[in-house]
Amino acid sequence: MENQTGQVLPDGKMTGKINILVAEDHPIFRKGLKDTIAETGLADAIYEAGTGKEAIDLLQYEKVDLIFMDFIMPEVDGYDASKIILSNYPKIKIIVLTQYDEIPVILNFFAIGVRGFLTKAIDGDEIKTAILNVMKGNYYHHSKFDKDISIWLFGGLSSRLPFISFSHREMELIVQLSKGKTSFEIARHLNLRYKSVETYRHNLLNKAKVKNSAELVDYIYRNGIMDQLRVRKFA
Repeated sequence: MENQTGQVLPDGKMTGKINILVAEDHPIFRKGLKDTIAETGLADAIYEAGTGKEAIDLLQYEKVDLIFMDFIMPEVDGYDASKIILSNYPKIKIIVLTQYDEIPVILNFFAIGVRGFLTKAIDGDEIKTAILNVMKGNYYHHSKFDKDISIWLFGGLSSRLPFISFSHREMELIVQLSKGKTSFEIARHLNLRYKSVETYRHNLLNKAKVKNSAELVDYIYRNGIMDQLRVRKFA
């Protein structure tokens, strides 16, 4: 699929309009974002998807230049959807738009090839600025961590990035920890040896760079790694 509907000139003007996809699971916010994008005058067509899977499927029959991607969505989340899309459609530009303004989330998205990151508190003018910058091939970000992001991007994203993904077994353990279960109780519940649970817990603390189980659970929720749907899945 070619994705060269519009180009951005050095003076910041578009040579043509582009096709934009909004991937967002909340209908009201999705409609508001579509209206805001339409007001920029940059879009020829604006498509929508309520899940990461819908976004992936839509690209099989529609030409898209840029995607506004939410992080937490059902079926396939924004992170996994972005990886799949950029692997199959490398010319598509992706701007993440989410409430999870945290370094592990932001940097891991940039590491897989996403070009922009915005929080949901931004206004219409910034949406237009983000589109123009990203279509020009630049990075664009609006976050409370803007300075840190710039340092990471300038220094080169590497394997030193904070983790945002955990295995199925690790997620099971985290859910039990969030319920206040002891290692002995978790061992019985998951049919594991006590030493195995302690090893998992120790490795998780190191992985998230936190000091104790309470900080680990806070880290998981704060970074949007596990929402209530995932708690029910792994409970």
